[in-house]
Amino acid sequence: MKKLRSFAKVLPYGMAKHSLVQKIVLLGSFLVILLMPLAVYAHGGVQHNTDDAVIALYQTPLSPVVREHVETDFIFSDKTGVRLINMPVKLTLTDNHTGDETKDKVALIQNTKTDANGILRFSYRYPKPDFYDIDLDFTVNGKPQEGGFLLQIRNPYKNWYSLTYIVVLLIGLGSGWFLASRRTKQTRGKS
Repeated sequence: MKKLRSFAKVLPYGMAKHSLVQKIVLLGSFLVILLMPLAVYAHGGVQHNTDDAVIALYQTPLSPVVREHVETDFIFSDKTGVRLINMPVKLTLTDNHTGDETKDKVALIQNTKTDANGILRFSYRYPKPDFYDIDLDFTVNGKPQEGGFLLQIRNPYKNWYSLTYIVVLLIGLGSGWFLASRRTKQTRGKS
């Protein structure tokens, strides 16, 4: 408890009138708000509607990087929610070149089927950072259907911007600590 009280003495001006619990809650809230942008870069499952079907996509990891093993699940169902089981699906993976469609290359074509739960599992290790199209061709009630998703593979070494949060946090903590200790010395000198 003594450490918490000594910690409370170095808090910024204006927080001295709050109780110790209030100070801890305020500082904890501030840290959560500061660190929140680091957690919101991920994106989750999405759905694609065709004429007679709905395809839901779930992938792990949510925001893949180069040469990382990516597990993608496509859940097929009709418009009423009934799963489409043991259905043949043609999966085409295309490496997109932004701005010039003539340079797009088909990386993989796979003929497969959904399982007993209407799920098509696809695993792939993407070799380079780029945008990839995953096109799904299948038939529902005798009608051909097309569905597709666009996936971005990141280069972890190119995205240094996330490290700026850590640098800013360290600079803020360091300057806060310096100013608080300086203030403590000034108030001790006046006593």
